[in-house]
Amino acid sequence: MDVINDFRSQLPRTITVEGDTGVSRFSEWIGESALHWVVRQPVSEKDSLTSFIREVLDAPDVDWNERNASGDTAFQVAIANGDIDMVTQFLRHPEKINVGLENGSGKSSIELAHDMIARDKKFEQVEAELSSTEAGKRYMDNLYRDRQVYVDAANAILVGAALIASVTFAAWLQPPLNYTLDGGSPVYSTVNPYPENNYPKYADVEDNVGLGVFWIFNSLSFYFAIGTVVLGACSVLPRRKLFIKQSVVKLRRNLLWTSSLLALSVLFVLVAFGTAGLIVLMPVFKFRLYMIVPSTIGGIVCLISIGYLFYNIFEESLWRNSKKGVR
Repeated sequence: MDVINDFRSQLPRTITVEGDTGVSRFSEWIGESALHWVVRQPVSEKDSLTSFIREVLDAPDVDWNERNASGDTAFQVAIANGDIDMVTQFLRHPEKINVGLENGSGKSSIELAHDMIARDKKFEQVEAELSSTEAGKRYMDNLYRDRQVYVDAANAILVGAALIASVTFAAWLQPPLNYTLDGGSPVYSTVNPYPENNYPKYADVEDNVGLGVFWIFNSLSFYFAIGTVVLGACSVLPRRKLFIKQSVVKLRRNLLWTSSLLALSVLFVLVAFGTAGLIVLMPVFKFRLYMIVPSTIGGIVCLISIGYLFYNIFEESLWRNSKKGVR
């Protein structure tokens, strides 16, 4: 109470500005806003501050969304402290609360209330009340819309990865120049037990360096495509225990990794495709130009497309970071 009495003694006897109760000048006296000072007080002392708390909450010149040095509003501090009584007093005027405003850690009031449910079930009602406000509905709608956009993007990547996996797997079964005879011992067959040329056949990677290069990059493309499918499936799994924003953040991060795997898979399949085209052509430069020229043009187009994909992903991430706390 000494702080409040000293503060009041510093106020002018007559406040001439209309709507200026003097409470907004508390920060000039104590170094923090009146709301932040109030919520910081121990619960045991708040009973003696009832009249001042009511005065602060009802003052028209007090900004409820003012941040402290840590980037928290007084309402967010009250939630983080688990002070349900103080939170309840704030909720009497929900129109003054910017529920979508994020603190220094990137968490909104709704998310803070969601995190507090594990400690106090009363915060379930707090979260519900905040989400039901107009600002809360807009905030939640934006998050759900963002999640759906990322889910759709992940599904598109899954389709592309599955297509690459199926094509590269088929390339194992029918490699360029087909299989060659091993020249070893004949293999017994139940269909034709005594064929004249029933010898095992293999891809000729020993004598054909280009075929070995094709095999390596085709295999890499297949496995990276499978990794993309698995990671993409993990991205779209529902996470019921997480707050929707945390789910969106994880989904966006997984989408970045999934896109990276897909991009590498595409690069590998381009190398494998170009190598296969060179293998089946006559080893004369003018004939191989039929593969070199279109592969160069197509490769540049594909690289530009991949670069544009990453640009959009990183641009979205940077935009989100720049807009953090703005709703």
